[in-house]
Order: sequence, then structure tokens, then C-alpha cells
Amino acid sequence: GCESVLVRLKEIDHDHWRTHLLQSQVALYANSNNEAQSCLDTVIGLNFQIQSTLIYHVIKSKLLQSNSLYQEAINLLESMVEKIYSYIEEKNKLKQNASPTKAGVSLSQKKSMLFSKYEAQMEEEEFINLCIGMIIQLSQLYKTTNQMNKAKQLMSTARSQFKGQNEMILIRLSEVRMLLKQGEVDAALASLHGIPSTSSYYTRGRLLIADIYLKHKRNKKMYIEIFEQLVRESPNDIHCQLLLGDAYMNIQRTSDAIHAYEHALMMSDYDEKLALKFGRALIASHDYQRAILHFEATLGNTACSVDIKAELAELYIQFQEYDKAKALLNESLANNSETYHDLEANTKMLVLFAELYQNVHHYEDAKALLTLSWSFQQKLLIMANSSGKELKPVETMASKICYNLGYVSLRLNDTSAAEEYLSKAAEYDTQNENAMIEMHMARVHHIKGQYDSAKEKLKSILSMNQSNEDAVLLLVELCVDQQDLKSAITELKLFRGTNPFNVKVLLQLIKLLRRTGQFEPIKSLLLETETAINDPANNFKINANNNSFAAISAGMRYVKGYVAWYVDNDSAEAIQQLNSIRNDVNWGAMTLKLMIKIYLYWSPGVTFIDVLTRYSHAERHEQLRVCQALIKELKYFLFDDPSALCNGCLCLLAAENANALEKASKTLHAICKKFPTHIQSHIASACALYAQQLPNKAISLLERYIVENKKKMKLEGYQYFEDFQELMLTLLQLKMNQMIGDCEGDHDREEVEMKEEMQAIQKMCLDILQKDASCSKAWELCAIATEKQGNIESACIHFKTAWDLHNKKNALLGYYLARTLLKLKRYMECIDIAHQVVDIDRSYKHIENIIELALSRVRNMI
Repeated sequence: GCESVLVRLKEIDHDHWRTHLLQSQVALYANSNNEAQSCLDTVIGLNFQIQSTLIYHVIKSKLLQSNSLYQEAINLLESMVEKIYSYIEEKNKLKQNASPTKAGVSLSQKKSMLFSKYEAQMEEEEFINLCIGMIIQLSQLYKTTNQMNKAKQLMSTARSQFKGQNEMILIRLSEVRMLLKQGEVDAALASLHGIPSTSSYYTRGRLLIADIYLKHKRNKKMYIEIFEQLVRESPNDIHCQLLLGDAYMNIQRTSDAIHAYEHALMMSDYDEKLALKFGRALIASHDYQRAILHFEATLGNTACSVDIKAELAELYIQFQEYDKAKALLNESLANNSETYHDLEANTKMLVLFAELYQNVHHYEDAKALLTLSWSFQQKLLIMANSSGKELKPVETMASKICYNLGYVSLRLNDTSAAEEYLSKAAEYDTQNENAMIEMHMARVHHIKGQYDSAKEKLKSILSMNQSNEDAVLLLVELCVDQQDLKSAITELKLFRGTNPFNVKVLLQLIKLLRRTGQFEPIKSLLLETETAINDPANNFKINANNNSFAAISAGMRYVKGYVAWYVDNDSAEAIQQLNSIRNDVNWGAMTLKLMIKIYLYWSPGVTFIDVLTRYSHAERHEQLRVCQALIKELKYFLFDDPSALCNGCLCLLAAENANALEKASKTLHAICKKFPTHIQSHIASACALYAQQLPNKAISLLERYIVENKKKMKLEGYQYFEDFQELMLTLLQLKMNQMIGDCEGDHDREEVEMKEEMQAIQKMCLDILQKDASCSKAWELCAIATEKQGNIESACIHFKTAWDLHNKKNALLGYYLARTLLKLKRYMECIDIAHQVVDIDRSYKHIENIIELALSRVRNMI
């Protein structure tokens, strides 16, 4: 908004220095330091005397600070702060000794002597606020350069010189921020509670108190009470209602936020900003149809901003109403005008809609829009060059468009186009500010098998930004692709050294440790991270890295749920951890998928074939009912993704109903046809064929998928590792069951032939275990194959490994282990394992026979 107004002002009078000064301040606020410096230079060219003003010193010192020239910034501010104190001393003396009229005249003369005409024309309150801001800025610079005594002396002088109530409160607010940085939370709170309600800074003080309760005290009740009190004190204040709505959204009380926003919206006569917040709250509560109707009504009443059109377009695309989305785009685009302003507006709108299509993986549509936007942007580059306009923002947009074109080309497997556009993006990104360009260039090298150059690019990115999560995860992916899990774990540990609160990286580290069979470090990692997060001394570090304690807590709950299920085999504990975050914005979809898997399988390391053939108990019906309810929730998170529908079909298969089986089978066949590369739907379809007693067709389906998607499995093996592993295990189990069934039905089948087939299965199991030593199902299948070949000793070892990986909580594996121990005549061990199985599942009848046989043979030995 500011930028568009400034553009219009410059079109009216390009040589108006105040416009360029405002643009410099806006650019500085947006962290566009180069643009800010360029605008400031333009101001100096138009008005040389600006260099004597306070505002020039403020902007220039911030620019120096951004370039780490701290001492130069300090020197610049110190000269002005001396003048400020000289003026304030004079002001205090005149107030005490002279009449108000004489004091006013003398003060005005003093201001004219010390400062420029720019300050002399300012209102006194505005001038004092600018002075205090400069003093605070200098104090922060002293602290940055460890000149603590100077900082304390400066603020002490400020407190003694500024006598007005608002002036003292402004200084107090700056001191509160310093106290928070030092970890003195209670002192900061005590200082803020002293701000009277009559002060113009009262609301700002209350907001700071609320922020402390949420981020430092982690007290949501007190946090929300601050905003509710503001509304009680000013029930007709729209701003207070808006703040209350924002506060409710921050703690995920969306229904209360909707009520607050709706109340504020009616009070404001449907303000556009409030309409946007209200619509976003409806989306957060999954009330999508109401959100669509609200945005459509808002668009019908007023000429709305791009943000409202973008939200409505995203909803249209998510619900596959593509015609409406395209119509909205056409309405939003300006007429076929070739003016600079219209071309710029059309380009931004096209890029925005392209990103919406990218989000739902409609890459062809996204590429078409981006190609059109690139043709517009090329015209803008020519016009900007010829007219002398500032090139930086135009080149930044050109870089963004080329980057997005490179990204979608990469997703469409067009590596030559991807490389071309990413190279252009890097060319226009002269300041090398977009590390994502290099990231995707690294991915291009990855696809081409140029691992060393890809790693080199990623390490270069990480050397410039040690917190680049995407870079380290891609680097880990490259290491895993080369079967170098040790290096991958080392890279993740190094990253965690500087980013200890990054939960996504922690989760990846835990997954790799699990794959390498390192279970003890997982427990240590969890304990160490939780201790660090709960340590009050780390509050500032968490907030300083733009982390939210609520987001980190939600992530940690997911990680603990993941560990509880996959490592401890404790389904109840996993569900308890996950249940509270299943509506979380960042972790909700992943959480629901894991909860559905737990309720559907109940034990990790099993395939759905096991669910159909082995697992049936009294609680099964209730588990499936809960599973179906969770699938309905998952649909709110997934658009144009068949995962939720696929899980629904698995629930129907697990119900063991003939009509449900036929319905699920038809649905899965349709999904596989529509999404030929979707892994889970093909696994589910194979299981449906198996349930229909068509094992050969099930095996053929999975084998055909592997042949047709070899490239996908190679390039996306790390990203979809667990899905690909499940597909291979399902295929192996189908083959194993078919082989055992054939042997039982055909006693004349050659032993050599069966042995060869078992060895082939065993080899495939070992290939899986080479990539994931914690795969209990692979150990189980390997044990069965080994046992069928007559090697009972090895089979026993493999069953023992699988049993341990299930944390000794899988009754079937316990039975298998006890049976092989019985064959090896290790009767006491056999009886011990058998009793452990009884403790797990007293209804498991087969184990009683094992116990009786073992006991009888022990008695015979005596």
C-alpha cells in the first residue's frame, strides 16, 4: 500500500525530496537496505541540507548498523544526542524560571539554533518522540558493542532530563525491552504494570504485558485476560476487538476469534482488513463454505485488495472450482493496457495465482501463468531501464518469476528448462539474497547425478546461513541417496548445534538414528531438547529465532508420539501425545495421518496384509470407528490428495464386509487410474485384490508400479522412504504367502525351486535392512525364509531381533521366537518368552501349546 502511494506521488512530482525520504524510511522498514540508501542519496541530491536533520541521522545510522559499521553509527548519533540533551536542559530551565510565553519564544530560538528548519517546524510532541527514539537507538548500539556502562549512563541521563509523563513512559518501554533481553521478566512486568490508563502509551504497554505472558510466562489464561480487559474498558473500540480476535487466533481459539472479528466487522461497517481476518479465521476453523460466501459477498460490496482475491482463489482451487478461479483472475487483471503501472499489477496477480496452482501441484497451469507473467516482466525491465526507474524491485520480481518457473519445470522433470530459468533467477538476484535459487540448482545437479557439485552448493548456502533448514535437509537427502547415513547424521547434529529448537530437523535425525539401530541416543535427544525448551533462560533464544513456543511444543508432541509408537511400540502413549495437536496448522496433517495408521494397524512394523489375516480383537470395531472420524478431519487438511480417501478404503477393507470390500476395491482402482504415481493407493489396491483372493493380480500390480516408477523411487526415495518400504514389504509378504500356500497345496513341488525362491525373498529383505536396520517386518520375513530353508539357528536370531524391535510387545513375534527356541531345545528361554507373550495377550491360545511342550520336555530331561 505504501509503495503504490509513493509511486503515484513520484509520478506527480519526481523531484519532491520528502517523497524520496518517505520511500527511504519504508524501504528501511522492509529491510531493503540498498533501496533505502539509494533513496537517501536521491534526497541529498535534491536537498543537500537534509544531512543536518535528525531523521537523516536516524536513517543513516541504521544503514551503517545493517552493514556492521557500528562505531561509525555510534559516532553519527552521539553528535546529535549531545544537541538533544542541550535542548532538553534549556527546556527544563526555562520551565522553572521563565513565564510560559517567554519560555516558548526562547525554546523556539534554541531549537532553531541547534537543529534544522525541518525539526523547527515539527510539533513538540513529535520532535520529542524522535529524540527519545534516537537515544534508544544509540543505547542499543552501545549494548551491541558491549559498551554496557555507556548504555546505562545514557538511559540514566534520559530519565533525569525528560520530565513529561509520556516521555518517561516511552523511556520505560524501551527499558522493558532491554530487561527482557537480559531475562529479567518479572522486573519488566512490574515496570509495565505501572503505566496509568490515562497515558497514550497504555495500550502499547498492555500489549507488551500480554506478549510477556504468552512468550515468557507461557500463561495463556493471563495472556487472553489482558485483551478481554481492554475490550471491557473500551467496548466500542474496534481496535480493541481486533486485538482480542488476533489474541484468540494466536492461541488457536478460532471460534472465539470468529466472534470477536465478526463483532468488530459490524462495528466498522465492514472494513476490508477486518473482512480478511474474519475470512481467515473461518478457514482456520475449517468452515470453508462460509468463508467462500463471506469473501464473495465482500468482493460484491467493495473493490477489494489482492489479499482477499487471493484467499478466495485459493479456496476455489482447493475445492477444484477451477473455472471460478480463472474467472476471478480474468476479472482481477487490468485491461490490455501497456502502461507501467498496469503491467506491474498484472504481473503480480499472475504470479500470485500461479503460486496457488503450485500449492495444489497443478504445475502445468502454474507454468502457463508464470510464462505469461515473465513476458510482462521482460517489458517492465525494458521500460524501467529506459525511464530511469529504480531497477532493484523490478529485478527482484524477475528473479522470483524465473525461480518459480525453474521450480515448476523441475517438478515437471524438465531439467534443461529448470536449469535455464534458475540461472536467470541467479542473474537477476544480484545480491544473492535468495538461497532457494541455489537450492534448486543443487536439486538439478542431484537429478543429473552430480552429487559433489550439489553438495558443494548446499554447503555454501549453509556457510552463509547456518539456519537454512531446507539446505541441510537436501544435503542429508543427498547423503542418504549415496547410502552414507553416517554423514547424514553428522550434518543433522551439526545443524542442531546452532539450531537446537528446530523440531523438523530433530525428527529427521531421530528417523535416521532409528534406521541405523541407534535407539539409546533417541531417548537422550528427546530429554536434552525438552530440558532446553523448558529452561526459562532459553526464552529469549526461542523468540529471537522467530520461533513460537506453541509451534515448538506442538512439534515436540508429534516427535514424542512418533517415538512412542515406532520405538517403544506404545500405541496408547502415542495417541495421548498426538491427540492434542491434530488441529495444529503446521503439524495437524502429519499428526492425523500417524493417528489413523496407529488405529488402523495398532502395532508398528506390520503390513496391511497382517491386519487382514492376523489381527482381530474385541476393540477392533471401536478402533475403526475412531479411524473413520479421523479420516473426516484429515480431509480438511488435504485437497486434491487421495490419501484421506485411500485410508477410508483401508477402513472398509478392515471391516471384513463383502459389500464394503467391493466398494473399496472399485474406489481404489479409480484412484490408481487418476493418480498413477500415488504409492499408498497402489498398496491399498493390492491389499483389496488379496482380500478378494486374487494374490497373483495383487503381486502383478505392485511389480508393475515398481517398473513404471523406477525414476520416482530413485529421485524421491528419501522423501517417501516409509511409503516405498511399505510397498516392498507388502509385495514380499504377498510372495511369501503365495509360496507357502503353493507348497502346502503341492507336496511334489521341487525343494530346490522353493529354496531358490526363499533365497530371493531373503535377499530382498537384506536389501531393505541395509537401508533400515530397524525394519522389524523385514527381519520377520527374513526369519521365515531362513526357517523354511532349514536354518533354525539363524531364524531364531532374526525372530529375536524383530521381537526386540517391537519392544517385546508383539504376541505373534513372541510366538515365532518361542517356537524356534523349542526347536533348538532351549526350553527355559522358550518358556520365558512364552510367558511374556501370555502377559501381552492372554487370549493368544497357540502359546499355551508351546509352554506345555517345553515343560513336558524339561520334565523328561529330569
